[in-house]
Amino acid sequence: MHLFPSTSTTWVPFVRFHVPGVPQPKGRPRFSIRRGRPHTYTDDKTRAYEDMVKLFAVSAMAGRTMIPAGVPVRLDVLGVFPLPKSRRRKTGPKGPFYKATRTGGDADNVYKAVADALNGVVYVDDCQIAIPRGEVLLAEPPDEPRAVVSVFVPRSWLSAQGGTP
Repeated sequence: MHLFPSTSTTWVPFVRFHVPGVPQPKGRPRFSIRRGRPHTYTDDKTRAYEDMVKLFAVSAMAGRTMIPAGVPVRLDVLGVFPLPKSRRRKTGPKGPFYKATRTGGDADNVYKAVADALNGVVYVDDCQIAIPRGEVLLAEPPDEPRAVVSVFVPRSWLSAQGGTP
């Protein structure tokens, strides 16, 4: 197994789960001074969301072993936010659509929160992620806000583990 995927790498699904509720983007790191030394920590809202993602990941991983270090991973995160109350109706070539003035978070920050939460549950460390994919959408009623997390592994690694490719 190569440390890095190549153009011929075939990715197969390993685990997929949904996290209900509005996705929480990773907040900026907070700094304080403890005992005369600087200390960095994650804010409470981000930590609570990461704990919730971890809870759903543990449930989805039931009966599976964690992906060991050295195995590349593809992580897809889809953040579905509620349609904001302040939206402007626009018209385009395909008809009316909504342009949100604020969606609630950047795709990369939602992705970072989920990737950090999966450390030690699905994979050893998020440095194993070879292909990161993050997307943010707005939920049209009656669709509910959520995060959809999909983890893929190389077919060659899954075959070597005795899994079905």
